[in-house]
Amino acid sequence: MSKEKEILEIERIKESLEYHFDKYKEYKSDAKNASRKKDRDRASDNMVTHAKFIENELYNPLVNSTISNGGQFQFESFWRYVESDLPDYLSKIEALLDQQKSEEEEKKD
Repeated sequence: MSKEKEILEIERIKESLEYHFDKYKEYKSDAKNASRKKDRDRASDNMVTHAKFIENELYNPLVNSTISNGGQFQFESFWRYVESDLPDYLSKIEALLDQQKSEEEEKKD
């Protein structure tokens, strides 16, 4: 895969993570504050679904090597720790993206 394609894929992953993280937080709020049990249950299911989308994106080899801490339980019950873990992952992905872009610019010069 060329550098340009890698950069585009990392940007896509980052945007996807941000979108699903926003949806996760929105549904988490709904799961706590909805007046009907049926609505709370649906919001809770949607929250877990978005957490799984996030987890699947994090398994992409382009970003997994950057965020991996080497622990076998890093993504165990991930949906419970999305809010605490994902901001750090996003900052690492942003740093990776900046590094890739600077390498690409140096290569062009």
